[in-house]
Amino acid sequence: MRALPSGEQAFAHTQALWRFLGNARVSASDLGAPLLALAREGVAEGCEEYALAVHDWSRLNYNTHSRKQDRLQMTHATDLGYELQSTVLVADRDGAPLAAVAQNLCTAHGVWSSRSREMLPQRPHLDELTERMDGLEAQVFAKRLVHLVDREADSIFHQRQWSARNRLWLVRVKAAGRVRYQKKATSLQRVADELCFAKVRPVEHQGKPAVQWLASAEVTIVRPARPKRLNEQGQRVPPIPGVPLTVRLIVSRICTPDGKPLADWFLLSNLPGTVSDAQIALWYYWRWRIESYFKLLKQAGQQLERWGAGIRPGHSQAPVDRRSGLCLGVATHAHRGGLRRTDACFPRAAFRTADEALHSCYHPGTSRWPPQPLRHARNPETLFPR
Repeated sequence: MRALPSGEQAFAHTQALWRFLGNARVSASDLGAPLLALAREGVAEGCEEYALAVHDWSRLNYNTHSRKQDRLQMTHATDLGYELQSTVLVADRDGAPLAAVAQNLCTAHGVWSSRSREMLPQRPHLDELTERMDGLEAQVFAKRLVHLVDREADSIFHQRQWSARNRLWLVRVKAAGRVRYQKKATSLQRVADELCFAKVRPVEHQGKPAVQWLASAEVTIVRPARPKRLNEQGQRVPPIPGVPLTVRLIVSRICTPDGKPLADWFLLSNLPGTVSDAQIALWYYWRWRIESYFKLLKQAGQQLERWGAGIRPGHSQAPVDRRSGLCLGVATHAHRGGLRRTDACFPRAAFRTADEALHSCYHPGTSRWPPQPLRHARNPETLFPR
């Protein structure tokens, strides 16, 4: 599973991969095991002090796939598909993606997960994320994990919970959040207005040159948590008080070269003072690695939302980490119940041999299929018998 296909052995590798992914005795957790092994190697070799665990969610649109009976209704009656919940491990040294170490696929029947052999019940996003963090921490990587989450994790209840469990985290939050600063209750925006910013590095903003400025302060969150969940009577649960939580506020401000503000990021973290503000801001910038991962799965070659839709995948390729084929295999196996084996790797309107499909993963620099594809039967079941 670790070897890249060569020109002489690609089809043999394809057969082995197909049998592994298509074997009903192989669970999603079995599929995730090689990724965890690769992640451990990557962390030991590619990380300085920490490994960045980037968490995010992405919807998979399957509105037109009527034969898939386990599609999940999301925002409205015609918004049908699945939700992919992923964690990508990134090196703290240079932002290099190491592996997709956790995958969940939410369906109408439950959640398939790379950390469980059985289907799991659906949970609120941040409750599930807490469990995912616990599972990753239990893997005991060579470097300590720092969990990066976008603004959906702006929840003081969960931030207190993560800190109590000795988790390191970095979260983007809303500017209106209330904190205690210099013994006064105020908002993060007003704290930022009082800080002195330092010029850090040139960056690009919407394709144009810009400059990043940083400022930081120590703030304390004392407000109670206000969960959006409802109790058994259908009423919103009352506020939940908690211990004061002292964290670092890092404000990343993007300005034009002549100093005009363009955008602000408000970041909260419980990282120690040995990690500089500039490093924390750079780590959060690398959070976009997971957006690139979702784009790879959905648009840039894998065409995940088109499987079985009768639409030929595009030929455009993007830089692909060599592990992405197996990452995709985890998601493929996860919704095996709603996605037929033949649909997953062989779109009907544009049949390609599995050898060609792997070529698209492992040779991203090419713009065409192999000039001499293997001449085999066009029925995948005869190519790879059960």
